Amino acid sequence: MLALPSGDVRGRPYVEQRAMMLGVLAGLPLPSRIQAVSATDEPSVAQAWYDSLQDTGVEGVVAKLGGSP
Repeated sequence: MLALPSGDVRGRPYVEQRAMMLGVLAGLPLPSRIQAVSATDEPSVAQAWYDSLQDTGVEGVVAKLGGSP
């Protein structure tokens, strides 16, 4: 999420940006081709996703601190 009609949100913490993005996505008509990717703050869950999704073409994991912009 880079910006909303209210302005630039890039300086906001990731957890706030993600919440805003999920709010925007929730307002899209269904079915929508735009979807949020799964997110977790549990390392074991991330590892399980990484291990199980490699065969589907997922190539990696993006990691970010929740409080960082």
